[in-house]
Amino acid sequence: MINLLRQLQQTLPPVHQKIKGIPEKTDFKDDNLVFVADATGRVGSRTVRELIKLGFKVRARVRSAERAGLLIKSVEKMKLDDGTSGGSQAVEKLEIVECDLEKPDQIGPALENASTVICSIGASEKEVFDITGPCRIDYRATNSLIDAVTVAKVNHFILVTSLGTNKFGLPAAIL
Repeated sequence: MINLLRQLQQTLPPVHQKIKGIPEKTDFKDDNLVFVADATGRVGSRTVRELIKLGFKVRARVRSAERAGLLIKSVEKMKLDDGTSGGSQAVEKLEIVECDLEKPDQIGPALENASTVICSIGASEKEVFDITGPCRIDYRATNSLIDAVTVAKVNHFILVTSLGTNKFGLPAAIL
């Protein structure tokens, strides 16, 4: 996945479409800054750690700041490619941003100057009895993120998911 990210950064043209009703944003993009949506999930937290190992700065989007504690601890404990412990050096490359993807007005400011967005959001398997979850999260929230990324003229958008890979294929089975 990280190799794919590097290849995409070198080959894909930037997204340049304007969404009606959303103001255009033309700020400078930091090629070394990656926004990871759902950074506290299994896929997202692994993505954050791998990006930091590769030297990227990561803006980790979380639903609530309280959930970020485990992510920060895992970054502190990780080993960097040079064999050293991550510690404060790795944590310095991590920025936590609280943002509700179900509230589109919060997304643009959270993206700021990120050049790449990795979306790893997904309805929780624990909330399998919430039949609105997959529609709200996997569809609407992802769509809102794509709209914001387009307006912000982010260079690259990558969707990674483990949706449907669990034992019963839920919540993907009901989508």
